[in-house]
Amino acid sequence: MEVYMPQYNQYVQYALDRQPDNENLLQTTGFRFVLSKAPEVVYFCQNVQVPTISVGVTDVFSKHPTIHFADPKLTYEPLNITFLVNEDMGNWMEIYNWMRSFTIHDEKIQPRSWQELKTDPRKAGDPADYQVDGTLVILNSNSRPQASVTFKDIFPSTLGELELNATDGDATQVTCTATFQYRDYFVEIY
Repeated sequence: MEVYMPQYNQYVQYALDRQPDNENLLQTTGFRFVLSKAPEVVYFCQNVQVPTISVGVTDVFSKHPTIHFADPKLTYEPLNITFLVNEDMGNWMEIYNWMRSFTIHDEKIQPRSWQELKTDPRKAGDPADYQVDGTLVILNSNSRPQASVTFKDIFPSTLGELELNATDGDATQVTCTATFQYRDYFVEIY
């Protein structure tokens, strides 16, 4: 029985055919985040991560090995953004005021009556008033847009602490992390 062995030239050609079109690596500093409700936060943005997306798994047990089925629903982790806080705290206040705009934050505010909500449902905190789309633009090695991740119906759910410390010897910048919830995200490669 004869075994077929490709020629050396065929191995080389096969390896050359598998080369990627673009060998440049994605840079961690190449991004811009666009969020209409918080332009100052966007300017001072230091860190953002494309959140984890996962598929749930349902296990079916039997006397044979366990069978795994994918759930039909995707699960998205929250979006976290770390930004430098500017001296007048304007960017921190953008998120703070945004969060207060759609929450009940004063005990003097009475819950709305059902009749009042029926006549003007926007008083209940219409999501259209506080949810916006946000876009993470990923740049290539030439600082040109390479891809975008659009987060649909984004809103802040957590505004992190501001750490001020009089015992720090050097003047360090204050950073803050904001956590955002969203409905979905879409990735587009240019």
